[in-house]
Amino acid sequence: MSTALGPGTLAEAIGDGAPGTRSGADRLHVYGLLYDLRSRKRLVRALHEQPDVRVDIYAVVGPDANDFDAEWRSMGVDIETILGDPAPEVEVQPAPTAAVEASWVAAQVKGALVDGVCRPHEIAVIARSGREDTHRVADALHAAGVPVTVRVRRPLAEVGALKAFLAIFRGGAEDWTYRALRTVVMSPYFDTSIRARTLDHLAADRRIRGLAQWSTAVGELLAGFRENPRAIWGTGLFEDYLEEDVKALEALERPTTAGRGRSERLGRGTLDLLK
Repeated sequence: MSTALGPGTLAEAIGDGAPGTRSGADRLHVYGLLYDLRSRKRLVRALHEQPDVRVDIYAVVGPDANDFDAEWRSMGVDIETILGDPAPEVEVQPAPTAAVEASWVAAQVKGALVDGVCRPHEIAVIARSGREDTHRVADALHAAGVPVTVRVRRPLAEVGALKAFLAIFRGGAEDWTYRALRTVVMSPYFDTSIRARTLDHLAADRRIRGLAQWSTAVGELLAGFRENPRAIWGTGLFEDYLEEDVKALEALERPTTAGRGRSERLGRGTLDLLK
């Protein structure tokens, strides 16, 4: 277990020779101190006064670093400036339209790859809008023959699985109109065993609402076909399929009926429909 110590507490521990502050090391590297010492003078002085340990302090300097050189030198500290990599140059390219901008970006990326400046996985393009700009730039890169991996944040309401669950609740809210029921039946996330052709045939003749009415309508259609088998010819419907549709509609109706514990039954019934 480790304990985080503030600069003042750590300076006292080092000055008192507390065990564990150096762990027997003969060299100590300290990172993250600001070049502006302020309240950290005690810590730097305690580290500098260690007789058996060489201490290297890596401080972050700013544009006013020269103002604090005297403070460091007053404690006998040797200063060495380590220069980092120069900041990259920023190029601003005006563009009259978003399409022209995407074409320019694709041309720059293609040129960098052709010239061997970098490899495809070393390039990142950040767009302003994930809904439009990201896809526009990706299309431009595809057109230029550049392999692209697109990461887009999508609203939850646009996620396929969540849209499927919302369709179940929307169907109940709309009392299972033709459009609402067919959306659930055609969803790749649910296995209702109900055939869309049956719904299409019934919806062409009349307006039906509610799972009970749909089940009754399919039952009536089945009874009519049994009385007159020729009535089924050319419809793409079959007697055994209609029997299965009646059972499937009754199974869908049970977990979505109103009453006590409706939300629990709806959730359990929805999970049972998952493929």
